[in-house]
Amino acid sequence: MLKHSLGLRRRIVSPVVLFSLSALVVCAGCSSASANRPVDVAAVTQQLIARGDSLSAAQVAEDTARVLPYYADDAIMQPANMRAVTGHAEIGKLYALSFPMVSAQSGDRTKLEVSASGDMAWEHGIRRVTMTGATTPTVGKYAAVWKKVGSEWKIVLLAFSEDAPPSAAIGGKK
Repeated sequence: MLKHSLGLRRRIVSPVVLFSLSALVVCAGCSSASANRPVDVAAVTQQLIARGDSLSAAQVAEDTARVLPYYADDAIMQPANMRAVTGHAEIGKLYALSFPMVSAQSGDRTKLEVSASGDMAWEHGIRRVTMTGATTPTVGKYAAVWKKVGSEWKIVLLAFSEDAPPSAAIGGKK
């Protein structure tokens, strides 16, 4: 009787146990395969450079609708001497206000680094902005954090400021 009840119990439990174990093995295989997959840092770096260049082209074209898709939905922008803005609506308003005030802009990436996991990156560099009516650019710096969102790289944080004191940067009195 004892042998029979153990056998019966084994038949009832075995499919459940086997299913659970096979599900665990499949899940473990999936996560370890992606976790162990080496990140091609050079390829990711090239993707980010291309993405940054496309963003710069949209900014130079003063096209807010083309600029916003480069930002995550909850991105934060921290401009110099202003409060931080969050999300597409606020970032779009800031671009719309600033485009008419800028006659030229350029920049140079100083460093771009990709995380070991390949889903985050950060860069910093020098930016030059010539305000409408000015003859020389204001030089400053920027720092950007990129995150892989789905299959696209998006900016999640952008901060920038001028190297000169605010009054000199905007042409005010000292």
